[in-house]
Order: sequence, then structure tokens, then C-alpha cells
Amino acid sequence: MQAIIFIGLVSLLVLGQAAGTDWQPLAPKDGGFSILFPGIPTESKKAIKTANGTTNVTLFELKVPPGDGRFVVGYSQLPDSSILAGTEDKHLDNARDGAVASSKGKLIREKSLLLDTYPGRELYIEVEGKAIVLMRMYAVKHRLYQIVVVGSADLVTSQSAAKFLDSFKLVK
Repeated sequence: MQAIIFIGLVSLLVLGQAAGTDWQPLAPKDGGFSILFPGIPTESKKAIKTANGTTNVTLFELKVPPGDGRFVVGYSQLPDSSILAGTEDKHLDNARDGAVASSKGKLIREKSLLLDTYPGRELYIEVEGKAIVLMRMYAVKHRLYQIVVVGSADLVTSQSAAKFLDSFKLVK
């Protein structure tokens, strides 16, 4: 299921608008999170069919210079049937495998993260000759959150990328 969610995320990365220089908070009403963007992101929603039914993915995406870089945050509801105590790592493993497969990239590094008390992962994926994907993802109750920077190595290792990724917070 997470592979399909990432495929939906990648397919929607063609949308966006040029980034400004003013960092603005984004805290969608039903999103359960806040994050800073260097401009106003575009929102999109997509229903993805999975083996467990249909999953809705909500994305906020902004094109950033140089080139075709993107800052993206997205979330999806995991089906009740897939949420069992202790399955968070399995969801993250599946999401990782899906991200690598759908990007047709190579996983260069992975590290475990915590957001409050929720498990997460940071992935650095190299898509040969095309881009670098730096992704953080978190399994939070019935949600899978993904925070992604896609672009050149300079972009994904920039202070702007770090500011974007580090600004993600859960809200009640």
C-alpha cells in the first residue's frame, strides 16, 4: 500500500509553482501537522486503490529553484485493518521499499527517526542522472506522513531543505 501512496506522490510532483523567499507556515485544518514552506504550496488530493481498499492521499507541493526541485508534504490514512500494535516498522519498511521502487532509484542511506514518540525514517535515494530524493516519513496512529525534498544534491543538502524538513511538527 505504501508503494502505491509513494507512486501517487511522485506522479503529482509535476504540479507546482515557483517558490518565493518568504517562509510561511502551513497547518491544514484536518492535517494534524504544521510545516514551513518558502512560498505558497499547491494542494492536491488523490484516491489510490490498494489491496486494502481506497486510500486518500493529500499533498502540498511547491516548486523551488534551482531547476525542477520540489518541497512536498503529504499524508494518507491507513486502513483500520492494517493498524495493529507493533506494525509501525512494517508500514515504514513498506513505504521505504515503495519509495525506492517507484522512483527507480537506489537507497543510499536510511536512518531511524522519532517525531515525539512516533517512529519514522529518513531516506536518501539517488535516481541516477535525474535527481536526489530526501524523504522523512512517520507512522502516526492511522496516518503515514511523508516530507520530501526532490532535486539536485545541492538542493537536498541545502539550508532551505533542512529548514523545510525540520519544521514539520504534529499539532492537535
